[in-house]
Amino acid sequence: YEILSGTIRSRNLYLIGGEALFFVKLLKPEKYIIYTDFESIYNDCITNLDHTNSIHLISYETDTIELVDESYDVILNTSKHGLGVNLCRNILKLNQNRIIIVSCNKKSFQRDMKILSQKYKIEKQIDIETNYIVTVYFITKYFL
Repeated sequence: YEILSGTIRSRNLYLIGGEALFFVKLLKPEKYIIYTDFESIYNDCITNLDHTNSIHLISYETDTIELVDESYDVILNTSKHGLGVNLCRNILKLNQNRIIIVSCNKKSFQRDMKILSQKYKIEKQIDIETNYIVTVYFITKYFL
C-alpha cells in the first residue's frame, strides 16, 4: 500500500486482477474500472463497492478490455500464472504511458514481459518480502 499510495499519479484507477477491492478501499480513487476473471473477487467488489457498472467479470484468455484515457493509473495484480497472451495483448492496446504490475511469480512475469516489451520497459521494481516475495514493477512506454 505504501509503495502504491506514494506512486499513484491520478485519482482514477484502472484495476485488473486480484486485490481490486483492497486497492479501492485503501487508495480511495474518485473513479475506478475493475476487470477480474475470478468470480469471488467480482462478487466481493459488487457487494462492497458503489460503482457496480464499473466492475467486470471477464475471461483473460478470450475477452477484450476497454481502452482508458490517461486520467487513470493502471494497476495489474497477477496470479502465479501471470497475465497470459490475450491479456498482454489487451494491455498493449491500452497504450498507457505507465503501468504498475504486482506479481508473485518472477517466471510468469518474465514470460509476460516478453510480450509487453514490444511497447514497454521496466522502469523500476521493488521486492516486498512477506511469507513469499511479491514484486511491484513499474513499466513505462518507449518514447521514440
